[in-house]
Amino acid sequence: MIMTNQQKGFTLVESIITIIIVGIVASTVSLIIGNYLENYDATSRRTMMQTSAQLAIERISREVRHALPNSVCVYNGACVSSAESKVYFVSIKDAGYYQNTTGNYPSMPKKPLPVTPISDNEFDIVSESDKANLNATEGVDWIAVYNINNSNIYSGNNARKIDTLTNIVPAPGEQIVRVQLDINFSFPLNSPTRRFHIIKPHSTMFFLQGTDLMWGKSANNFTNPETAVESHLLLQNVSNLSFQFNPGALQRSGLLHIEMTVEDEGEKIQLIHEAHVYNVP
Repeated sequence: MIMTNQQKGFTLVESIITIIIVGIVASTVSLIIGNYLENYDATSRRTMMQTSAQLAIERISREVRHALPNSVCVYNGACVSSAESKVYFVSIKDAGYYQNTTGNYPSMPKKPLPVTPISDNEFDIVSESDKANLNATEGVDWIAVYNINNSNIYSGNNARKIDTLTNIVPAPGEQIVRVQLDINFSFPLNSPTRRFHIIKPHSTMFFLQGTDLMWGKSANNFTNPETAVESHLLLQNVSNLSFQFNPGALQRSGLLHIEMTVEDEGEKIQLIHEAHVYNVP
């Protein structure tokens, strides 16, 4: 009996051709997947940049809407309206109305706002029934009245620190809050509507530091409102930041124009936003 070997296998040529085909397919699939992942990564990065930048601009807009009227400044070595990469302002915490004239209660007369040339360290609030209703911190926050320009607030001529708040009863059935200032003081002007603002003791600012958008605050007493003594990172990779402020008028809102460019690993987005600033003192 003759035995024959019937087993067959791949020849060397067939194996090489198979390897080449598999390599081509693998390269093609790898290229497709690589392009997909690269596009996905770029899209994710752009989305994250867009979201982060939008949140930063919304933060600026939200805070500037709570700015003391006529306190917004775009910094260029002075408070100017040209486009610069820093904006600062004084933030409002609360507001109300003050007593206009002295009351006729001999035991405890109502006290009006001390206005030039009368100097006093006390006046009465008539819009709140209890000091607990006021968003104010004694010994920390300040009072501003009828701020019609930034030079008044930043020179210290139109704001004083609250020393104490006291509930008083000038007559049966009445209760008002007496504000005691830290020193005798005369506000420059009476407000036509008798309105006052409780303000934070420092300026708030947003500025570009290298490629970082920073939020900061100045020293107390508004002595150097454009200089941050405390700052925090708000957004990275900001290649350009520009603020331009149109102050409007006393009876018309101002407008803060914001332009921001963010870049990261070759991706770039630009945002333009305009925030309305309440301007009626």
